Amino acid sequence: MEGHTSFNIEPSSEINNSSLGKKQNFLKRMKQSAGNTLIFTCLVLFLLLIIIALLAIPISQIILGNLYKNSCPMNDHIPVYLILAGIGLLIFQILSIFEVNCFTNI
Repeated sequence: MEGHTSFNIEPSSEINNSSLGKKQNFLKRMKQSAGNTLIFTCLVLFLLLIIIALLAIPISQIILGNLYKNSCPMNDHIPVYLILAGIGLLIFQILSIFEVNCFTNI
């Protein structure tokens, strides 16, 4: 076997360092992405709670106005005022939500 040469192939440290760097960069990007997703989810939930709280006020005005429409001991017009104020505030809040969502892309 005089013509046969053997090759000794050893993994290069450059290749190992490169793949290790890629893995570390990938893990860093995944951690940042997970953090951004968590922040976005918390922000969306917070905004939904605010919208629900803001819509609860006019809805409760309408409900209380209807409950005491014919039996208010102070003044007969207070339940009517509650109903009208609740309807007006509900329309205003719904329109302001749609205005923010629809016209921000223009």
